[in-house]
Amino acid sequence: MDLERLLNQKLGGDWQVEASGASDFFRIFRAHSADQSLFLKVGKAREQAEAEADSLRALQAAGAPVPQVFGLWDAAWESVLALQLLAFQHKGVDAWSELARVLANLHRAAWPQFGWARNNFLGATLQHNQQTSGSTAADWLAFLHEQRLAILLAQIDLRREEKLLLQNLLGALPEILRDHAPQGSLTHGDLWSGNWGAAVDGGVWLFDPAVAVSDREMDLAMLELFAQPPMQFWQRYQELATPDFDAAGYAARRPLYQLYHLLNHWLLFGRSYTGRALAAAQAALSAAAR
Repeated sequence: MDLERLLNQKLGGDWQVEASGASDFFRIFRAHSADQSLFLKVGKAREQAEAEADSLRALQAAGAPVPQVFGLWDAAWESVLALQLLAFQHKGVDAWSELARVLANLHRAAWPQFGWARNNFLGATLQHNQQTSGSTAADWLAFLHEQRLAILLAQIDLRREEKLLLQNLLGALPEILRDHAPQGSLTHGDLWSGNWGAAVDGGVWLFDPAVAVSDREMDLAMLELFAQPPMQFWQRYQELATPDFDAAGYAARRPLYQLYHLLNHWLLFGRSYTGRALAAAQAALSAAAR
């Protein structure tokens, strides 16, 4: 594929393109013209590219700092997703504090349904987002059970004792989520530490999302799964969050919400994640018993 010619046709200008590695689904390129730089994802995974572009546009419309989508085109039996090329610096305390501000702003608006208008992807896993009829506590319980946990459990080869534990967890969801009626918030959906960065201008960037309207605590739980946000992050998020952030309640629900991503890692990468997933399930059940 002649990427330089394609960019000239779609965007104008004189482009130079260089290879920059590969991901699970795409070959990665960087492209430069006199006044622009792009990050290109090229491959046959059209559905994944469409889902990423949709998620980025949704976050951008909500005011979140994400790379601009310049285009999604088909050429030579492959798709080309053209994004703004980002520049990063070290993630210090100030960046974490800015991330808290960005997330509080993103999570502020109330949406009328859980889910999303299309499915998207967590890595190679299809994330099902069938929308609920409303945004009540019962709607959230049903969405979490059916569109998040049960649908992953059905894809994992579970041993008998593992299946029993996880079935008990599904049965205990009403008790774990008792008195919790989360607002439907737009969430990044895959907010681990590798999917956000500190911008050189002092801001932050969010990228590689899998958006859905969800409990905002799902973003926070994923953020904590592979990182330890500093105290300044939690102070600023709690200061800015609307509705008010229930830190103690979140701490009790965190293992349940992390379980979703641990189950996905179990599905994608095998039994190396089994122990963490089962520990999260047990912690969630312990919260139900209190």
